[in-house]
Amino acid sequence: MTQAAVVQRGTLVAVGAVLLLALGLSSPALAAEGDVDAFNGEFAVADWSLNDARNTEVDVGAFDGRIVGAQLPEDRASVYLSVRQSYCDEEANEQVRRTYFGFSRDGASVDGVTLSEAVAHTDMTVHGFEVRSRGCDDDDFFFDTQSHTDLGEHDVHLSADWEATGPMDPTVSNFQYSNPDFVFSSSNVERSRQAEATGTLFGLPDVGPELGTSDR
Repeated sequence: MTQAAVVQRGTLVAVGAVLLLALGLSSPALAAEGDVDAFNGEFAVADWSLNDARNTEVDVGAFDGRIVGAQLPEDRASVYLSVRQSYCDEEANEQVRRTYFGFSRDGASVDGVTLSEAVAHTDMTVHGFEVRSRGCDDDDFFFDTQSHTDLGEHDVHLSADWEATGPMDPTVSNFQYSNPDFVFSSSNVERSRQAEATGTLFGLPDVGPELGTSDR
């Protein structure tokens, strides 16, 4: 475990038997047909506060699921990455807010996402953006913006591993909406557990590569 990294949150979630039912009721034929989609999947999320000079925060999410409807079943594996930095550039006497964000689907490898563990590895392209405001002591950052800078694209490699540490937390919810011509209903069954996450991130300046290990 690195001294400079603390994971604030790691969660494993399994979503099962999410049934979406939409019925057009303008005619008996439409009412009989309807559209029924079912989704089953798992996702894992974690966020790190690196406690470094740039107050870097990293959010990662991995998703692995399947949507079953009128078409053939479609597998969906994806990973998202968000990096935020907020610090004072003392030499320029400017407040800096920097953000990188990326999403990977085709290049994502999400394995073994269960309520016990998860593994995600991916190469992705993230896009960066920076906003600067004059005066490090000025709290009115958003109303005194000095400059916006496009930081361009960065090719990164992300790895994250989760291991469950907490008890099972089940949740069940139902929703229905209707009007004279349309009825929509959904049923959601969700189970989640707290988890310990570790991660590495290569390819961003002044970030990583070690994200460290969670403390819970």
